[in-house]
Amino acid sequence: LSVIVDLHHYKELMDRPDDHHERFVAIWRQIAERYKDRPNGVLFELLNEPNGNLTADVWNDILAETIQVVRASNPTRWIVVEGVFWASAHNLRHTLKLPQDPNLVGSFHMYQPILFTHQGASFMPAEYQTTGVVFPGPPASPLAPAPSAAATEWVRSWFKRYNELPADRNPSGPSTIAEELDMAQAFADRTHLPVYLGEFGCIDRADAGSRERWVRMTRTEAERRGFGWAYWDDGGAFKVYSRADRSWVPYLKAALLE
Repeated sequence: LSVIVDLHHYKELMDRPDDHHERFVAIWRQIAERYKDRPNGVLFELLNEPNGNLTADVWNDILAETIQVVRASNPTRWIVVEGVFWASAHNLRHTLKLPQDPNLVGSFHMYQPILFTHQGASFMPAEYQTTGVVFPGPPASPLAPAPSAAATEWVRSWFKRYNELPADRNPSGPSTIAEELDMAQAFADRTHLPVYLGEFGCIDRADAGSRERWVRMTRTEAERRGFGWAYWDDGGAFKVYSRADRSWVPYLKAALLE
């Protein structure tokens, strides 16, 4: 196991990057100096899930400056970097621009198909409140999106394909996982840098069989491409380990470790 020190939920930077650019760099100057003598197993992740007004061009400029500042005190420490739009694989591949540095790690988060992995999540908007989505699709019987979700065109389109297409082409199927991971692989091929799947997980509103299949496939496909990974255990609906009674969710433990 390694330790990753990161900045999490820096909403002010996401909302007003021009106002917080210098502060962000200064924070990392202090962190880097404080931990410069730690062993190589301590990594720096500059920012979790860049989003909002932190566009690709703005983020690339901030990244370049921050990496340079960190390198002043930590010339060879591994630095983990993510693309914009919540660390999407698409933006890792297409919009993340990095300086020449062999000790960088490209990271992305993977929750696709998100209408499956986040079905019924209380923190998600109306589009995600349809439950009963299985992996892989299609379902045994057609599933209509919840009324609150059906008003959104992309959701209606997704459920139409989910109900009709065979598993190999279904939006809730293996091809969706492969497509996301292939985008991250393209980043690795272009930059010759390692890739870290920094978050993936599935909510417990999904049935256990579907949840296990999705987690196992995502993990094994990441390993097949040589990606390191971490499951997102929020201690709640996504948890794989109960801190209260120190017990595993057995089928998720098997999906991750066997």
